[in-house]
Amino acid sequence: MEFEQIAAGNFAVSNFAPARDFFYLAALLLGAGCGCILNRFRRNSTARFRNLNVTAALFFFSGTLASLTLAAIYSNWSIFKESSLYIPIGILALLVALAFRFPMAAGFPLVLVSGIFVVWTAYACLRFPAIDGAEWGRVTREGSGHVQIRLASLSATRPDTVLSWQPDGEALEFRVLNFSPPGAFPIAGGLSRGFIAEIVNNNETLYHDPRLGRYFFPGRSPWPGAKDKLQEDWQRFFSFQEIREELEMKLLHPGANLPILFDGQTIVFN
Repeated sequence: MEFEQIAAGNFAVSNFAPARDFFYLAALLLGAGCGCILNRFRRNSTARFRNLNVTAALFFFSGTLASLTLAAIYSNWSIFKESSLYIPIGILALLVALAFRFPMAAGFPLVLVSGIFVVWTAYACLRFPAIDGAEWGRVTREGSGHVQIRLASLSATRPDTVLSWQPDGEALEFRVLNFSPPGAFPIAGGLSRGFIAEIVNNNETLYHDPRLGRYFFPGRSPWPGAKDKLQEDWQRFFSFQEIREELEMKLLHPGANLPILFDGQTIVFN
């Protein structure tokens, strides 16, 4: 059952991420407990070693129960209907069990590398704001005819980006990148994120988000829009969408001060 199909009254969207992450934590603790139980039957182990493994297993199983309880509370039990989670959760539990049973073999390094990948990818996603209707910036038309655009900074330590110029052409074109990791991805998945990637006036790029590098949009990049294998590989895991919207200069009267909003489908100037 896909998360989007769950009735909104049973499972609020805002509760999906914590419920899913507690579900993953439960799988991790369950795998650790099973690994400790397997260690209990190792050959040539002392009685003290076996007793310590049983104690550790009981501790991990208790944590598993607590995590499942929190997942159930957050989701009103609907998290257990999310079938897309069961395969990655089963793989996670198995890998952790093997890592505890064979700590010097492939199990522990594989879990470590997987953890680094998840944390790195989640950090890369969390750097960009969630699409929640918050104001991303403002467009102001001064009495002299100059246009000023102030883009809100994503970091508290960096100032806002301010652009000011005499417009040339009939419209400003805003290009937004909207992307979403799959809902089963821990920490960052299940929530669309987006940001203003480019602002163009009369075919001149006034602003380009420096985090994207030099080549990004169609004709200059493999995605979104270009039909090649790299795009197909990426879109198996992440959904990318480029959204364009024009602000006609005739609508931007002198003294106008319009906020820039994004509702996940289009850019809104109010």
